[in-house]
Amino acid sequence: MSEKEDQVFVISQVGVEGTDVRKRADVIADYIVAPVAKEFKLRMQRSDRDPTLDPITSRLVRSILSSWVLVADLTGQNPNVFYELCFAHSFGLPVVLLIDDPENLPFDVKNERVIPLGDEDSIGMEEGEIAKRVLREAFNVVLAEGYRPNSLVNEVAGIQNIESMSPEDPVA
Repeated sequence: MSEKEDQVFVISQVGVEGTDVRKRADVIADYIVAPVAKEFKLRMQRSDRDPTLDPITSRLVRSILSSWVLVADLTGQNPNVFYELCFAHSFGLPVVLLIDDPENLPFDVKNERVIPLGDEDSIGMEEGEIAKRVLREAFNVVLAEGYRPNSLVNEVAGIQNIESMSPEDPVA
């Protein structure tokens, strides 16, 4: 795995500039995640703001793997967000989940802890401040030395290494 960068990576649907989806993504990134990340001496990164000219998917995967923590907004149930979330879970990375309304969680993530945050179109100032407080508390947990995230993927399948997958008799 690549070396960790001093960053928090935000996974969210981004949408086209000027749309409500983009406005929500920008509010979450700039006014909720970035200030909390800064308190932990980390910077916020989001895939659409990465100026690197590498292929998008490989750069996205590198960014996920090299982040200390990920924040994923599941609002809108965007397939790309769930793909990136599954990737993070499969590597046992710490992820903090946001959503407009916990009632909107699909079955596979219904039991996950989430931070509710506004409705699909807007986030009020009070909601934003509450989300920052809860996000700060979550970062205190997931960034603590020795923290090991638990996800359905690593709980059920376990994180395998090559040695554990090899047979007792390598010649066999």
